[in-house]
Amino acid sequence: MDVIDTVHKTLNQYFTDIAKNGINAKLNYLDASPNFFWVPPEAKQPLTYDAVVSAMKANAAGIRKIENTWDTLKIVPLNNNLANYTGRFHSVITDSTGRQITQYFVETGTVIHRENGWKILNGQTSLLSQ
Repeated sequence: MDVIDTVHKTLNQYFTDIAKNGINAKLNYLDASPNFFWVPPEAKQPLTYDAVVSAMKANAAGIRKIENTWDTLKIVPLNNNLANYTGRFHSVITDSTGRQITQYFVETGTVIHRENGWKILNGQTSLLSQ
């Protein structure tokens, strides 16, 4: 399998695992190295791995289910162990009260191949107006 196929499969599985196991399933897909950073929607500065983990754990109790689906996803290999991706996805979040919120996002990022598979090294998620 080539880089595009394996990264595509990983990013789809990432969304499947979040839907099945909750927001903390993201931890299995984030690169825990000091090089990791993430810029969430409307953030003024990038977050470190530890800050992302803390935010996810703090918000997990308020979220019953997250269903994300890629509408578009483009993967550009940089070499055999590194690739950039850009995609548009929609998210249906069910909170702890049962209320559903549907939002659309664009996400760009870099994934890196580690011994235990592809990991998200860095990126940015932006909320699209509806």
